[in-house]
Amino acid sequence: MNIGFDGKWVVFNHTSRGNLCRNLISAMASEFPHNKYFIYSKISAENRHLTPLLVSPNVMLKEPRHGMSISLWRWGNGWSKDMRRHRTRIYHGLCGLLPLSTGNSHTRLVVSVNDLHVLYHPQSFTRWQRFKNRLALRHSLKKADRIVVPSTWALQEVASKMGVDASRIDVVPPCIDSNFSVKVHDEAKHTLSTQMGLPRRFVLLMGPLEEYKCALDMVRAIRRLKDQDMGLVLAGKSSRYYRKVVRPYIERHQLTERVVHVKHLHSVDLPIIYQLATAVLCPARQELYSLSMLEAMSCGIPVVANPGTVITAEAADAVLATRDDSPESWANAIDQIIASPQLHDTLSERGLLYASQFTPSRSAQALMACYDKISD
Repeated sequence: MNIGFDGKWVVFNHTSRGNLCRNLISAMASEFPHNKYFIYSKISAENRHLTPLLVSPNVMLKEPRHGMSISLWRWGNGWSKDMRRHRTRIYHGLCGLLPLSTGNSHTRLVVSVNDLHVLYHPQSFTRWQRFKNRLALRHSLKKADRIVVPSTWALQEVASKMGVDASRIDVVPPCIDSNFSVKVHDEAKHTLSTQMGLPRRFVLLMGPLEEYKCALDMVRAIRRLKDQDMGLVLAGKSSRYYRKVVRPYIERHQLTERVVHVKHLHSVDLPIIYQLATAVLCPARQELYSLSMLEAMSCGIPVVANPGTVITAEAADAVLATRDDSPESWANAIDQIIASPQLHDTLSERGLLYASQFTPSRSAQALMACYDKISD
């Protein structure tokens, strides 16, 4: 069977999102080598992160032949022509989108929904982006033969928020790259720390610095720590909210030495920065799943999260839940980990055990079970 994937995140996303897509295709190629896997994308000039994936003889990067640009290909008739040319039986929109033109009856459609930010956090988008993204999401969910989500929590959210029949949704747990569980050498840690200008000791917040990531509250928590040598690293894409609200607060309270923003972090550097951290903070309340949580756990790093979120609901005692979402509660939780090596090690062990469930084989088997429902 020939299976095609939208390669937007696979090729061009160097963060956890891209890792998720690449790991999933790699798992499929290993677990089901009799299939052919086509990644449809323009070819990137920087393919360092793609090399391990393209080693598999049954994984091929296909530059669309039809369409003046990848956007026109994705939304126009070029998609349909290439599906027929490659006899692609299933097309999987990994980045949450399906082509507008779905007239190719030969190809069955699957779409992954990894977030509902446009619904949960509309303030992070312009009016045009809100309109465009909501329209594209609704179109994709309507046209998909099957919908893939990362957790049972996500299944319930997509079904209720988008009015989708839950029987059309399949849970495919994410798989985490084995590189995260490999101990990083001290030399690599020192090199990255020096290049990025990181604090000697820090807690880590991963992801785009939008309001929903609660970066301001995390900065406020750092101010309240008993250990005033502990820093905070914000690793993610900047935003208007960060520039207008968070950064002025950092400068106003003279925290520029303790709070560092890392703008560009390549996927190969993720295990290093995780293993440098004392703990990873996951304060976002409305997420369908947290890849940074699983990546941190795979590295043996304790995770702190808000109560009542998907993280605390699914990971249970493998994370340290704060009392509430106030900066004081976050400061108290971080202080507990700093002050108690026993608590640190306990959370590390529980996290490693929890993350060990998210194997490539498990993800591939779940995704193939989804494909089998529509591959008649």
